[in-house]
Amino acid sequence: MRSAALFAFLFLIGLAAGARAETPYQHVRPSLLHLHAFGTPKTGPSAGVPDSVESQATGFFISPEGFALTVEHFFKPLESVDAINVRIEASIGDAGAGVPKFPAYFISELGNLDLALLKIDLPYDHPRIAPLFLGTSADINPDDPPEIFSSGFSQNSYKTHTISLNEPESDEVPYAWTLNVAIDGGESGSPVYTKNGTVIGLLKGSPINIGTLAIMIPVDFAQPLVGHIKIRELEKEILQLRQVVGAMRAGDPPIDMRLNQVEDGLSEIGKRFEWTATTSRDDGSLQVKYTKLIKGGPQIASIQVQITPRLKLRDGNDVISKDMPSLRLKSDPPSFPRNSFDPVLKQGMFVIADVQDKLDAQYKLVANAVGKPEPYRDLLMYIVPATEDGLNLPPVTLNVSPDYVWK
Repeated sequence: MRSAALFAFLFLIGLAAGARAETPYQHVRPSLLHLHAFGTPKTGPSAGVPDSVESQATGFFISPEGFALTVEHFFKPLESVDAINVRIEASIGDAGAGVPKFPAYFISELGNLDLALLKIDLPYDHPRIAPLFLGTSADINPDDPPEIFSSGFSQNSYKTHTISLNEPESDEVPYAWTLNVAIDGGESGSPVYTKNGTVIGLLKGSPINIGTLAIMIPVDFAQPLVGHIKIRELEKEILQLRQVVGAMRAGDPPIDMRLNQVEDGLSEIGKRFEWTATTSRDDGSLQVKYTKLIKGGPQIASIQVQITPRLKLRDGNDVISKDMPSLRLKSDPPSFPRNSFDPVLKQGMFVIADVQDKLDAQYKLVANAVGKPEPYRDLLMYIVPATEDGLNLPPVTLNVSPDYVWK
């Protein structure tokens, strides 16, 4: 019975993919980002002039919560002049004057692989984001490669390309692929994808003095950046779908409609919980608590957590704050079971140990960190709660002021 349900599920997905196969650009474009970064140079001929250094790139959404991938060298023009007061703006699916722009924030990077993860700050009432599906370049047979595509932005223009594979290697970048396509400035970070919109890589740029070729970073290398976001494995997803949607039978409504109903239901369950987090001076831990607002229904059994610290840095005479690499917690993805539950207060608690020690170790590695007693401005927490029956609820984001006594 399970095999039949799984076959039907995958068959319907195949039909949906086939329906959009002839127009991959239209499917991908709403998930594209035109990225601008601005800053005030500290060095060079424009030193001190606000917003006189600018950089552009393309990115794309990888999660409904607004996380996006792009290339790390997007920030190089600003780093080369020691820019301060840096800000990032993103427009969605379009470019040019009059297109709404949203603030974006740096989350983490893999500099040696030229990859960066951003978070786009969208208003609460913004339409749901349609992230792109990340595949793997390992599925591409170099001897019989499929037709692949790319789309992104150069200056204020939207660009599309039909691409063929040149070599699954690059003379300049050992881990990258070489593609037969000419690209313009600003298209770095554009997704490279198959007919059904599955991303297999990101455009990095062109080889030196060869404008007819482009270099692609296989998306496989982004896993360390996005693994905490892609927290559910396929087998678990199918099991959860069967638990909630049930086995497919003749006469059932389309699966998209049923999955939307499931998503709406999970969002409604998520609204029944109020979340807080505090730091403990007693043992250096971080305590995450939820309070159940409505009687009955499921409890939270575990949470998966990402913690991004914002360290205070000295920048000349100024003090700025900067997002540091996410803390390395106990597992990947870091998952924590509930430690206790108070039935009177209807409150559950999770304890994340050794957070102060990890923050202290990170602080000591940064030469221009502002001295104690308060080296960190706050901690950005990204939490995915899971109920006792294994269903993941919509993510929760918290800002926590670390109130530790620093050694």
